[in-house]
Amino acid sequence: MILNEQEFLLRFRVNTDTFALPITRVLQIVDRRPVTRVPHLSPSIAGVFNHDGVIIPLVDLATKFHIERSPSQQRASILLVHADRSGASAPIGLLTDAVIDVVPVRADSIEPPPSFGARTRLDYLAGVIRIGETFTLVLDVDRFLTAAELLDLDAAREPVMEEELVFA
Repeated sequence: MILNEQEFLLRFRVNTDTFALPITRVLQIVDRRPVTRVPHLSPSIAGVFNHDGVIIPLVDLATKFHIERSPSQQRASILLVHADRSGASAPIGLLTDAVIDVVPVRADSIEPPPSFGARTRLDYLAGVIRIGETFTLVLDVDRFLTAAELLDLDAAREPVMEEELVFA
């Protein structure tokens, strides 16, 4: 992910943890809506939802990042973002507990992610920034899904054909 000299970050919360994305990657913030579960997907893929006639896969960030689910999800929002992979852009939904704000930051104020050893996967982090007394983890939306999750996203987007249904 390439950051400009000054970037605007959309901050959001998953339980008590604060994350951010460059605002240029956010297409829209939508209210929580009905989600259709798709069998056999990665646990972090909550399912799909309809947005203006388009099937959008939904990533549950609490599950993805092994964060305890927030006790109150009345303010839950879905961030509709675009992720680039292999030169193509695809919309995905990110389930959050709350959108906090949009903050301007200088790119040089974003520190590299800390190292927790070779066994901890942190390639989904673009960096860490301190805003006030809190640290915010800046996500790299192009890299935070594993190869298996990307395959699941592709599968979730494809409609089920009638001839594919097998009844025993």
